Amino acid sequence: MKAILEFNLPDEQEELKLAQNGAKYSFLLDELDSNLRSMIKYENKVTIRIDAVRELIVKLREDYEL
Repeated sequence: MKAILEFNLPDEQEELKLAQNGAKYSFLLDELDSNLRSMIKYENKVTIRIDAVRELIVKLREDYEL
């Protein structure tokens, strides 16, 4: 079985980019979850500030070049 995705370029350039980077976004979410889990488990953080989570997301997006 084959699946073929088609995009009408340049109109659907952003959709193409999202489809091409889907795996990176999945890995980013897994790493974000792992980082948050570590903060809770090993750093005894009961609460985590929203701005700290946002900073982590920005860093991960840069690491994954997203």
